[in-house]
Amino acid sequence: MQDDQHVVLGQLVTSVAGRDHGADYIVVGIDDKPPYIYVANGCNHSVAKPKKKNIRHVRAWQLVSVEMAKKLTAGEKVTDEAVRQAIACLVRPDNL
Repeated sequence: MQDDQHVVLGQLVTSVAGRDHGADYIVVGIDDKPPYIYVANGCNHSVAKPKKKNIRHVRAWQLVSVEMAKKLTAGEKVTDEAVRQAIACLVRPDNL
């Protein structure tokens, strides 16, 4: 991945390195010190305990869950169920 890759809250990313290679996540946080982001999938990585990933180790899709982005930006509570639903909607074959 490129170092200058830009991600936003609510964006769909896929892991390309590590034990979770191929796993889809939603960006739920962006670290102040790049290149780290926090991702969750609502199953083994919940919103309450997101996974810290190096941005170079993910493939960022140009798909963003607008509802998720609004809630995360406003600081509202986001549930794991909402994350799972957002991933399911964004990963549909007609979106990729």
